Amino acid sequence: MAITTGATGPAAPGGIMTTVQAGRGIAAAMVVFHHASTMFALPRYGNMPVWNGWGELGRHGIDFFFVLSGFIIFSAHRRDIGRPGRIGTYLWRRAIRIYPVYWLYLCGFLALLLLGMGRQEVPLSAANLLTAFSLVRFTPEMPPLQVAWTLFHEVFFYAMFVLLLASRRMGAAALGLWLALILLFHQSRGADSPTFFSVAFDLLNLEFFMGIAVALLWRHVSARAAAAALGLGLAGLAGAALSAQGGWIGGYLPSFCFGLASALILLGLVVLEGQGRLRAPRWLSALGDASYTTYLLHTTILSALLRVAAHHVGGGAMAQLFPVLIALAAIAVSLPFYHYVERPLLDALRGRRPFAARREGAVTA
Repeated sequence: MAITTGATGPAAPGGIMTTVQAGRGIAAAMVVFHHASTMFALPRYGNMPVWNGWGELGRHGIDFFFVLSGFIIFSAHRRDIGRPGRIGTYLWRRAIRIYPVYWLYLCGFLALLLLGMGRQEVPLSAANLLTAFSLVRFTPEMPPLQVAWTLFHEVFFYAMFVLLLASRRMGAAALGLWLALILLFHQSRGADSPTFFSVAFDLLNLEFFMGIAVALLWRHVSARAAAAALGLGLAGLAGAALSAQGGWIGGYLPSFCFGLASALILLGLVVLEGQGRLRAPRWLSALGDASYTTYLLHTTILSALLRVAAHHVGGGAMAQLFPVLIALAAIAVSLPFYHYVERPLLDALRGRRPFAARREGAVTA
């Protein structure tokens, strides 16, 4: 499962929104725990199903990322709407946020595969490589870094948002048409049917619109209403989790429910922090800073850890604890990559242009 995103959006009185970064970090950790539990259940690793299927719910961290992406992109570029001269700046900022770090990790992953240090079979045709590197669907093959499937949605959303910068009226009409086509064709989860059509019209894309709605609303919401939204969102999150686990809702509904709950939570967080009533601890927002690298690398790290240790794990309590340990280890291992690879690379690229952005955090999925 993906998600990255660009600028951190509106700033709190003390700087960037710590609660946004904390939410990003929690969402990334959810995805890591999901993959730790599901990979441990595979025959080639531990072959041990754990947590009675609750680990599956971690994949819905992606829904928060999609909502957050809509919120951040609209907030960061709201003043650029209807200003065609800002398109170049916008495209540069979006491109450097997604591609260089992704390309670096992708090339490293491909090098490991070519050296025989993995079991994944990757069709290395020119068309498949073009799909993987461009994050635009020319073939239905999954990218070598399979979690990058969410980035195809990000890139499509960024492209649609360009139309708003070119013309407010044309962009609004195009986004309205896109929304209508999503509702009409409603593909369900592009990761399972990765074509250009499924990327464009997956119902997950509705969550970008939820994020835009939060960006439009948050400055007009009172603290009391924000607290109510936060409480309702957390209750909705718990209800959606119980419903999905119990099999009471299926198809695209779980993601829609998790997306709506995420939007309410995000609304509550940004309003309360914007009014100085809430702030996340630094360690948690730091996880959000590193979430893009964590997201892109965690399955590779988990795979290595599982190959080394999974078959030495006994049953019982240790089997239930082991996915927690390797998930935490994968997050910990990814942090140096953020500090010594992602952050210096982004700082260097931002310094190449006069419009270098203030410090940005990481999403995709």
